[in-house]
Amino acid sequence: MTTRTFKQLIPLNADHFYAITDTAHFEEFNGTQMDQKKIRIVEEREDANSIYRTLSIQPKSKPMPAILSKLVGSDPDLSYIQMQVKSKTKRELVFKNEAGIMKDYIHINGVISVEPVDENSCYKVIQITYNFTGPLSWFSSRLEKNVSAEQQKSMDMMPSIVTAYLQHLKENGMYITSNGAVKITPLPASVAPSSESNATSRSTCPSSVSPMLDSTSTTKATAVAAAAQ
Repeated sequence: MTTRTFKQLIPLNADHFYAITDTAHFEEFNGTQMDQKKIRIVEEREDANSIYRTLSIQPKSKPMPAILSKLVGSDPDLSYIQMQVKSKTKRELVFKNEAGIMKDYIHINGVISVEPVDENSCYKVIQITYNFTGPLSWFSSRLEKNVSAEQQKSMDMMPSIVTAYLQHLKENGMYITSNGAVKITPLPASVAPSSESNATSRSTCPSSVSPMLDSTSTTKATAVAAAAQ
């Protein structure tokens, strides 16, 4: 059993980044940018304190040593199910993966947390525990190395993906509420673009509308921040 920690500076404040973490809209955008995996939300529910999600994840790359093909075949299906519990009271998401193959011998779980830096940035921190048992214990170090390399690659790409996502929201007149729901807002009549400036103004959010959080959500985000500190 091995636990590894990955940490990446994100160009977005902690409350806003936590709001979009592992939401359907952001993950769909994330998948198209990374061209690495397909993510589908199978189930989602929530209560007063947490959001519970079950995801189906299909990696496009296959981080598996060639020697394991003797156990799982030359072209294994590496899709897996991820169960998540996302806290509403602190910036923390707990997850557990269930492999599609050899699930009795593959155990991966972890915690994603978001640490504030300043008003415009934060750290995304992922702590993952790997435990490969049974016949896979012989190759555990190689499996951990390969899976960790894929995770590091994803983390390295995250800052540019977040930047592209914010631009995508701005260009489409969208914003994110504190619970991660995507909202589309038309420009108020008072700031509607003229015919001459339509092309330019179409990609600009009015000053009264945040591209990330509405006024109600800002209040909720402040409460979340206070609870997390």
